Amino acid sequence: GYSDGVVASYAQEDGATLWSVEVSGEKRDFLDVDTSPVVLGDRVFVAGYRTGLHALDVNSGAEHWTLTGEGYGEPLAFEGVLYLPRTDGKVFAVDPDSGDLLWTLWFQSGSPGTPAASRKYLWIPAGEAMIVCDRQTGRVVTRIHDEQGFSATPYYAWGTLYAQGNSGTLYALAVP
Repeated sequence: GYSDGVVASYAQEDGATLWSVEVSGEKRDFLDVDTSPVVLGDRVFVAGYRTGLHALDVNSGAEHWTLTGEGYGEPLAFEGVLYLPRTDGKVFAVDPDSGDLLWTLWFQSGSPGTPAASRKYLWIPAGEAMIVCDRQTGRVVTRIHDEQGFSATPYYAWGTLYAQGNSGTLYALAVP
């Protein structure tokens, strides 16, 4: 996406434009498409700071739905669900087919970052702590504290969660 609210798809072979669509609507400021695209099935998902989360057809760019709101961060697609942080302290679980909210988790303080997901849990860097919640319900299971909190996106692989604390400590946590 671009700073003017345009999202485009290019051919891998020669860089030709396959489609281009403006997702800014009637907004005229802060139009940026701030996130990297996330592809899930036949849809590509992008978020703009003022324009919300957009579900576009991967082949044509046609819009399937928009989840309105401001300040959406980098979405995570995992096992058929989109997990979406927002700068107002919320994380949403979204059905990628319909755009329906499955659950919302609200933080009293801190701005959540892009989460990582394991089979059972969602790991959310949220400023002062790493929040661990149940992926199905959004219920907080525990908080992991670092001396200075967590901001970096965690990474999950092969039963281990890797998380960089703001103190400089790299955590490698075994996940059941």
